[in-house]
Amino acid sequence: MISKQKTFISILVCILFFIIYFFTAATTLKEQIHLQPVWTIDIIKNRQNHTEHFPVYGFTHHFKLGQNLGYFDTDGQIGLFKTFPFKAAVSDNFWTLYSQDHSITSVFTPQKTEIATIKATGFPHFDKNRIYIFHPGGNSFSSYTNEGTLLWTHEEASIITAFDSSPGGTVAGFSNGNIFYTDSTSFKTTVFSPGGSNYEIIFGLAISENGKYIAALCGLEKQRIVIAQIENQQVKIFYHEFLESETREQSLVYFNSANDKVFVNTNKGIVSVNINTLNSTHFDIEGTTVNIIECTVKNKQMYAVLSKKEKSYWVSLINNNAVKMGSFNFVAKNAFITSEGNSLFVGKDTSISRIDVIKE
Repeated sequence: MISKQKTFISILVCILFFIIYFFTAATTLKEQIHLQPVWTIDIIKNRQNHTEHFPVYGFTHHFKLGQNLGYFDTDGQIGLFKTFPFKAAVSDNFWTLYSQDHSITSVFTPQKTEIATIKATGFPHFDKNRIYIFHPGGNSFSSYTNEGTLLWTHEEASIITAFDSSPGGTVAGFSNGNIFYTDSTSFKTTVFSPGGSNYEIIFGLAISENGKYIAALCGLEKQRIVIAQIENQQVKIFYHEFLESETREQSLVYFNSANDKVFVNTNKGIVSVNINTLNSTHFDIEGTTVNIIECTVKNKQMYAVLSKKEKSYWVSLINNNAVKMGSFNFVAKNAFITSEGNSLFVGKDTSISRIDVIKE
């Protein structure tokens, strides 16, 4: 009888052990991320392929590296290549070349079709299909339709220090601490100041894709991150976080496409704020963040962060839980990053590489 009891206890202990092991192992296993190089092209050597009959329709990825700009597809074919002597503006939808003292901006599509001529002095800026002109003096800018018709102009007594736009609206931050906001229809417009610091200035700014949220890095001596919600023309700050270390440089602020996370480049890496839980995560990034883009790996969102430290650029992969999964670096004078699906496209001086993110 005692032997049977011992046998029963031993079996029970084994069962409990395997149950505990199963759940422990399941929670400690980490995602395995692999980077798979697909192709690398030299944009200078491939110039002979840029013919007038090249099938440029469907080219949605733009590049701007040094004094060169153009468009390419996922197979590494270049549909447009331009070398510019002075300055240029480019997005996935439009591009233009301009000089320091120009007064007319001609707007072209990737297919080289001129769609608009804007008679205004200033520096053009394209954000996908949105067109802006920043006027001399640095304290005013205007929005235009795709046909070149003026929509509106905003002017402040202080210079513009931060800017962002999305399908949901446009925001601009100024050195006096003010933030200008207008929705996509230009019907709802307001100006507000987050305050909370001894010296008011907006260092970084972003508006969510749906136009519902605005996030900013603002102030000196009690620098802080603020996130505000826009309802009609009312602004309500529902999250703020003071930072122990302050920056005096313009900083990137980025909303994800799901409108539930915001990333802020600070003097001590990146702060990620979950808008649903109002919890923040701090993680280190080499150097200063240049750009953040999303990619989709097995139906899950990941983020690729391009940063620069001295002569090197770094690409860091962050999962949807704001956990850094890995990074790689390269030396370059100019760089960019964009994505499509699980593919990253990394530009380096005169080359562009496609790297697929594989999760196992």
